[in-house]
Order: sequence, then C-alpha cells, then structure tokens
Amino acid sequence: MYDIFVSGDYEIRLFGDPRHDGESVPKLSITLTVDIEQPDGWAFGDALGVGVTAHDGWWTMQNLTFSSELQDSLKLELLHQTRLAPTQTRVIPIKLTQTRPIALEMLRFTLEVVSENATTSLDIALPVRQRERWMQPGEPGAGIKASYFWGGAVPTAFLVTAPQAINVGHPKPPMVREWISSPPISGYERSLNKSTAGPYFQQAALHGAWTGMGQAHKMHGVRWTPFIKFYTTAFSGENGVSRSRPKFCLWDIRMGDKEPGTWRAGSPIKWSELCRLLDTSNHKPIRAILDSSLTPDDNDLFLSNLVDTPILAIHGGNDENVPVWHTREAVSVLKTWNPDANVTFREDPGEPHWYPSVFENEQVRSFISSTLESTAKPADGAIARVFTLTVAIPSDSGSMHGWSILALTIPGRLGRLTVEIGKSAIRVHTKNVKAFSIHLGALPKDTSGLPIHVDGKRLPSLVNEERNTSDRPLTFAKSSGGQWMPHVERIVPNKSPTGRIAKVLDSARAITIVIPAKKASQELSAALRLAHNLDVYLKLDADIIVDEEAVQKLAESSLGSGNIIVLGLGHFAQALLRQQKTAFGLTHGVLTLKGRLLDKPNMATLFLHPHPEHASSVILFMHGVDSAGLERALRVFPIRTGVTVPDWIVLGGQADERGTAGVEGAGVWGNDCGWNEAVSAF
Repeated sequence: MYDIFVSGDYEIRLFGDPRHDGESVPKLSITLTVDIEQPDGWAFGDALGVGVTAHDGWWTMQNLTFSSELQDSLKLELLHQTRLAPTQTRVIPIKLTQTRPIALEMLRFTLEVVSENATTSLDIALPVRQRERWMQPGEPGAGIKASYFWGGAVPTAFLVTAPQAINVGHPKPPMVREWISSPPISGYERSLNKSTAGPYFQQAALHGAWTGMGQAHKMHGVRWTPFIKFYTTAFSGENGVSRSRPKFCLWDIRMGDKEPGTWRAGSPIKWSELCRLLDTSNHKPIRAILDSSLTPDDNDLFLSNLVDTPILAIHGGNDENVPVWHTREAVSVLKTWNPDANVTFREDPGEPHWYPSVFENEQVRSFISSTLESTAKPADGAIARVFTLTVAIPSDSGSMHGWSILALTIPGRLGRLTVEIGKSAIRVHTKNVKAFSIHLGALPKDTSGLPIHVDGKRLPSLVNEERNTSDRPLTFAKSSGGQWMPHVERIVPNKSPTGRIAKVLDSARAITIVIPAKKASQELSAALRLAHNLDVYLKLDADIIVDEEAVQKLAESSLGSGNIIVLGLGHFAQALLRQQKTAFGLTHGVLTLKGRLLDKPNMATLFLHPHPEHASSVILFMHGVDSAGLERALRVFPIRTGVTVPDWIVLGGQADERGTAGVEGAGVWGNDCGWNEAVSAF
C-alpha cells in the first residue's frame, strides 16, 4: 500500500491571474499516473528512481534484489548507496540494463535499508505500460516517458513524441520544446520535452534540456536512425521579473551557428527599471553590484548573439502575464543589430499567455518544417560578415561562428567581441575581454590567407599556419602590457565558474551539504530545509554529510564533482580557508574579509570558493555569526530567480528592515577568484 500526496500549487507565473478569466479562486486540473513505459518491450532509458523519506534517524539504501526469473533479460542495481538524513526525501537512483524485450505488467524489487541500529526492507511494485514505438494518426501527443541520469547520478525524466511515419529522405533532427501539447509538425519529427514548473526558472533546467537531447541521441542511435544534428525550438521567458537565463540568447549559440528558435512569450521587464523603483537607499555602488548578478538574465543585452538565427516570435495579444510589448521590443532590438536578420513577429489577437494553437497554424508548421529540412551547413555567403558576441559569464556561454570569449578583464561586466570579415583582413574589436579563442575550421573558406587584426594589432602569422594544419581552437590572451598573445599551452583554459551565488545550483552531481555533526542542531535544520527546497523547486538531489566525513574526503581527494554547501566553520571549512584561494580567511576562529573581522551580532556571510578537485565546480560558504545570522543567510539563498546575490555578500543585522542599506559588502570575484576592486564594495 502506498499513500500518495499531491500538492497542487498554483504558480501564477505559469497560469496567470485567475481574475483575468473572471474567476476569484484558482482552479487546477491534475492527472497523476505512476508507471514505467516500454516502447515495443524496451525501457526507453536506463534510469529508475524511487522516492523515499526517512521519518526519523539516518538511513542508507544499501542493496537491491529482484526476481531471478528476469535476470536473463533485465538487470537492476543501485547506482550507489544513498543516505537520508532525518525527514529528508531523496530519489534512489537505480540502473536498468535490458538485453531483450520483455512483456511485464508489474516490475517488483526490494530495497534493503540500514541505519546505525536497524535493518529493514522496502518492497517496490511499479506498473509497466507497453507503448507503440510509432504514434498512431490522431493520437494525442502526450509523449513517451524516457529517463536518464542527470549528471550521471540523478534519475531524470523527459517526454519524447514519437514519429508517426518512417523517415523519408535524410534523417530529421528532433526538436526541443517546453510542452508536448500537439503532434509533430509533419509526422516524421521527434520532439523532446524537458521542463517542469520548478527548474524552468533556473539555469539548471537549461543544462537539463541539453543533456536530455544528448541522451535521446544515444537512445535513437540504438533504436532509430541517427540524425545529423540537433535543432532547438527554444521559447523565451515567462513573466517579467521571474525570468530565468535567456535561453534563446545565450545557449542556442552553443549548438551551432544556424539554430532556429520559436519564441512563445516576451522578454522580461528590465531589472534596471525594476530596481530603480525599489531602491530607496543611497548605496548606489552596492545596488549596482547586486544587480550585476541579474545581468545574465537581461535578454536584450544578448540579442546580438541571434543575428544569424532564424526566429519566429509569437505572442498572444491578450497575454495577462507577459505584456506583448516585451516581444515587440526584443524583435526591434534584434533588428538594430542586423536589419536583415531572419526574424518574424506574429501577434495572435485575443490569445492569452498560453494557447494550444500556438503550434497549430500553417505559419509555424512551415517555419519548423522548412528549418528541419535545411540540415546542411550554411554556405560561407550565408554567414554574416559582421557580428558581435556578447557574454556575461564565459563559463555559461558558447561560441558564435567559431569565436568564443573565455575570460573577462573585469568579471561582473559585459564582454563583447565584434568580428568584421573584410576583403583584405579580419578585424576584431574587443570590450572587456581578457581571453578568446577561434575555431579555425569555422572561418569562411574565402578568408584563407587573410590576416587577423585584434584591437588594431595584427595577430602573429601563427594563425594562418594553424589554419592549414589544424582544426582545433586557437586561444589568445591579453598580456599585462595589453598585447594579444597565443596562449602558451595552446589549449582553451578553464572558464572560471563565477558571477553569482546561483552558480551553486548548476551542479554536475548531487549537491553535498556539510554540517558539523549528525546531532540535532540549527545547521542540521538548515541543511534539511535547503535539501527540501532543492528537491521541491529544482529537482536537485542533496547529500548531507558531517564535517568529519568531509575532511576525510578532502584528504583522499574524493569529494566528487558536485557542488558543495558548507554550513558553519568546522574543520573542513578551516582547511579550505587555509588555502587562501579568496579574500576570506580565519583569525582565531572568526571569519574575516581582507583582514576585517566579520563578527557583528546577527551578521550573515555567503561566498563562493573554488572547488579543490574540479575547476568547473564551486563551494558555497553560508555562515552566520549566531542563529539569527544563519537564518538571514538562508533567506538570501537563491532557490528562485530574482535574488540579487553576486559571488559574495555580507549582510548586517539590519538587512531585514533596511534592505539594500543593510548590506555591508558585496562583490564579484576576479579571475581565479581573486579580489575584483572594480566590482566590489566593502
């Protein structure tokens, strides 16, 4: 017997104000099913997840057993042992390996669970639903459930709409969209859905979408005809100030140079406009630094990255959530970057925030079908001869026509790289760029032999030599004297994952939370609340460990690649701070910043710290001088978008009453987490 509790949360940012439709009370219709779907007897994916809650005590999922009758066709095994803190809920990752199709109605297995003084077992029974591999004409596009391990460890699901017919001609690539609400456009396309209401508003959702595409590629490579490349159907944001990173501005360029996009809603309200209305303090430097953590979410700043991307922007004329002028403005800004940009704006009169016919019309069908048919690499003449790459956080950004920004001179400010391909030379102009790379194979063929000038200086002849012998990226960094020089190791350096504390949510594995000890404490309570919110709002897993275990893992270099949150200043925190990787340190057990004691009553401090083992991962310190300080630190943890916390922030005891005026310091780290005077106030 199972007790299933469903929370029907009404998300106004998704569903809109019910009063717009004449209703005084929000209404939701919820359909719930729990089963495994098998197309033609095959599980579509290799990941199973079983949610388990520890009502009290610390428990570990230690082993899994299942019927020996299935072991010739199916293998189930725990991906790893999973520990639960008291009251914590986690999804237990189970690896599924299948060697032949099977016709099951119920999959049964047993989990062995142990604690410090007890052992028990959980009997699990999951219904299995057999599905046709091909969609039938007229069948609703609900999609087939597929699964994979996000970050190699967290069971994650997405939906795939199967094609209705066998592929004709060259392989057709899949599309990614937020909702599967209609059948494929023509009949032979496959579409992927990777979206939930929680992670939709955070950067982690975007990485999940790209990872889902990669997993689908692996699945299709086994069962369906492999396809040439991925195309994305990317939607812009939800309403105003709650927007996540602009997917269509930053991440589409990662997939190639000619990725199509369909915008369903508009750009968000500019944060600069909103914050000007909210700011009643005189702390303008602090206000500007705090706002820098939202710069990556300001869509119109990055529209230069879309000048060569086919765009069909669609907006409901009666949208009660996102004013239609948002999309009009985005299209207008894009046109200022390139008057010849392939962008079309369609306003559907009388339509609300979401409506099924957004896909079901001839213009959308024609746009998507024609783009999917055009899978060949664009000719040199189709690539803009003048374009600008705009970047806020290099580690979050891809390339544009083979050009990438790898590091900024002053992190926290925008970086731009403008390329002008002329008849006699390629001229590059940089703003706030410290390092960039060129993928030489992506340059138009008619530029062979042309010199490359950067900021008025000709690059060494090495560039043209490399163009004839190598297809790898060539990296240049600005010297202390302002000269652009080839990177000494001739490889792309690691992009420092800094810019804002929300980076801790972008974790390659489960987030580890370090607390002083297992006994009941405020730190344990804080860790459980963090883990709960990460699970509920972002579907991110969290492993709570004690200080002693963290110290041992540090000594053994076995912390893993997941991001880490440290609560308190135990031995693990002290060992990290002794490395002096940032301006934070310890003096007689008291946290300091640039030698200044952070010991005022009710004070809270949050800051990012380099991960000791993985350059692309981070550690977040959350410290309170006392219990009130720790609670204050928890309140500014960016579980949702819109929380202005850059790489580090110090909150005084009056922050609750005075807002920005209660912030005693904030800043963005420089390269390699060094002190960044230009974007720091303390």
